[in-house]
Parts: sequence; C-alpha cells; structure tokens
Amino acid sequence: MTAADFDESESFIPEQELSRARENPLVFQRLGEILADTGIALALRFRALFTLKYLGGEQAALAIEKGFADQSALLRHELAYVLGQLKQQCSLPILTQIVDDSTEDEIVRHEAGEALAAIGDPSSFAILRKYAPGGEGALAGAPQPLVDTCELAVARLEYDALCMPGGPLAGEAAVAAAARSPGPDGAPAEQPFLTIDPAPPCYFADRAAGRPAKTIPELRERLLDASLPLFDRYRALFSLRDLSVAPSNASAAAAAAESAGPIAQATAAREAEEAAQQSREAAVLAICAGLQAPCSALLRHEVAFVLGQICSPISVPALIASLQDEAEHPMVRHESAETLGSIGTPEVKEILEKFQLDHAEVVQESCQVALDMCENEDINIFNYAEIARAANSA
Repeated sequence: MTAADFDESESFIPEQELSRARENPLVFQRLGEILADTGIALALRFRALFTLKYLGGEQAALAIEKGFADQSALLRHELAYVLGQLKQQCSLPILTQIVDDSTEDEIVRHEAGEALAAIGDPSSFAILRKYAPGGEGALAGAPQPLVDTCELAVARLEYDALCMPGGPLAGEAAVAAAARSPGPDGAPAEQPFLTIDPAPPCYFADRAAGRPAKTIPELRERLLDASLPLFDRYRALFSLRDLSVAPSNASAAAAAAESAGPIAQATAAREAEEAAQQSREAAVLAICAGLQAPCSALLRHEVAFVLGQICSPISVPALIASLQDEAEHPMVRHESAETLGSIGTPEVKEILEKFQLDHAEVVQESCQVALDMCENEDINIFNYAEIARAANSA
C-alpha cells in the first residue's frame, strides 16, 4: 500500500470525461503499457497504476495484472494492493498464485493475501488457511509477514460471513453502513476513508452492542497488546484513525449557548474546536506509538500506512525514526518513507534523498516515489489522471 493513494470522492476530472475514459479500451491499453515499461521512471508508472485504480473495473484489473513480470518488488506489491481495492473476481487466480509462490518476495505475497481478503470471496479460505498459523505453508517456514497476513485475512473473511443479513454480527454491518454515509445537510461521513481495510474499527462493535466507545488510551493499549489477536489490534488501529479526523461539535456547542449571546456562542465554539483538535492529535500520537508495537512487522507497516492516510505533520518524527532504523523490517521502513512523501513537510525531503541509497531496494524505490510526491505538493487525482487524459484524446 502507498500513501500515493487517493480519494476517489475528490475527482478533478469532469464526470463526462471520466465516463469516456472508462468506455475507451485504448485508455486501459495505454496505461498498461506505461505500467509495464521499465524504461519509464518508477514514479510515473505508479501514477499510471493509481489512475487505473481510479478508473476501476475489470479492464483496469486485467491491465494491472500484466505488470507482475516486473523486477521491482515494490511495484509488484503495489499491483497486488490495487487489485484488492478493485475487488474484481478475475484477479483471484493470480493473487492466489502469488500467495503460493515461495520464490516471490515476501512483501508481494503478503499484499496478495491481503488483497484476497479485500475481494472477500470465500473461495480464498483454502489458500489463506494454508499459510495462516498452523497451516501447511506456515509450518513449512513461510515468512512471518505472510503468516500474519493470512491470519488476519482469515479473520476478516470469517467476520464478513458473520455480518451477512441474519448473521450474529449483522448489527455491526448496519453500523458500518451508517458510518460511511454522509450526515444530515451534507455533513461528511463519520468514516471518510474509502479504502477496503484489513479490519473494521472496533467502535462498530461497541455501537452495535450499545456500549460506550473505547477511549483513546484504551485503544492505544489494545494496539500495543501483543497478547491480543492481530485482528483485534487492527480494529483498535482503525478506530484511532477515524478519531484522528473526527469533526468537532462546535456548531452544536454554539447552538447550546445561543441564549447567552454571540460572545458566549463564539467562545463555546472555539473551546469545542480546541478540544476536538487535542483529541485528534492524541489519536495520531497513539497511532505513532504503534510504530514500536511488539511482535508484528505487519502491524507496524499498517500503522505507517494509516499515518499516510491521515497526513498529520506531528507524525513526522516517529516516521523518520522508523525509516532510519536499519534493524526494522524493510516493509515497515518503505511504508514510512512513502508516508513521509505524502506529508511533505520541509525536513522530509533531505531524509528521503539520503535513504535513496539504502541497502534495501524496496526502501530505495519507496524514497524515489516519495520524493516524487514531495516535489509535487499539489499531487492529487487530477495529476495522476493526466495520463488517462492523454490516452483518452488519442
């Protein structure tokens, strides 16, 4: 996964042009050619990949599959991530093959396993259980990040099955749907992130059960508790993520103070916003603590990715420390590098330039991609879709 991902809800492409692009096979062909062209800078190929993600559908998935012959493990792992987000059934065979390929890089196999869970087809249980703890592949010495991924993926598929209509967790599914829906009068959704996550936030369960949501200190404790199943620790992580962007209740506070006059209203609104900002920052710092979470490089890499979704400058010191730690797993360091690129504060560029020379190739390449983001501060879906625009005009 990469912090270069974007929010499809914030398209700068006119809908009419987007529809034309999706209907034009030449767009997908051209993007696929760019993706597979090793003579093109890796950062530009990433732009082609994420344009394909934005366009979506089976044509995009088939174009992406052609990139798996590339020598870059970073790119191959990113291809697997995007295939999971696209949720196309046609991707199941190649993702299953990658998980089962002992010659493939472990970060690519891990991402393929996570992608199978994101697609959510029960037929994936067999391959995922093979490499989950106690499975044949795990017992044969599969890399730990893959074993952890498959443990998490099996838990996700089992959870999804329980959330089906009439299932014991159907109430959580209803809570999740409500959290992703816009609020009254066009207010943003409570859960604004559109990614398909490896686990749902645990406040879904709290709300469905009618109990108070866990506090930030409680969630931090769960995130760092190595005795808990990975699925539960991930649920705490995604709860913290949503809290890190939670809106304030300034309007409600001002309305409650209406009878006291405009000065009291303004004071109430300001105090509510300040309290909300403090809470958001506390959530980010709790997530940053997860970069030191014991026993799972997989979890630490997810922490770095989540910090890339949030893009808070207060996470930069923790991310730099993660990137600089040469004893850390490369999958964590590479994710920290890409997140630093997406945040792009002034001190970031120098550190990324330094680690372009890192001994781990995936870290080198991640720094290249991160610098591309850093040097194009206004990168958004419009920039990434320029390639599609060119193909569409062909």
